[in-house]
Amino acid sequence: MTMTAKISEVGSVLIPRSVREANGWAAGTELEIVAHRGEVLLRPKASRRRERYPPITIDEFVARVPRYEGPAVTDDMIQAAILDEAKRRWHAKGD
Repeated sequence: MTMTAKISEVGSVLIPRSVREANGWAAGTELEIVAHRGEVLLRPKASRRRERYPPITIDEFVARVPRYEGPAVTDDMIQAAILDEAKRRWHAKGD
């Protein structure tokens, strides 16, 4: 569904009733505004997050973290890997 709207002098945008009703957005509904590459997305603030990421305890989080069983990794090894990847991406940009 595509509709148009104008921004008022104070920056307000009226969301058409049909869109509000179709999404169950009543007065006072908090919306998240996501702007990315020239496009804007509106979505309910709290309800989307709860559905996608239900709250868990720290113990549940720790239980879900995969255990690393490989050799020890040093800070120097991590730094070298980051620099190697940065160089790879830099050179790939030139292609």
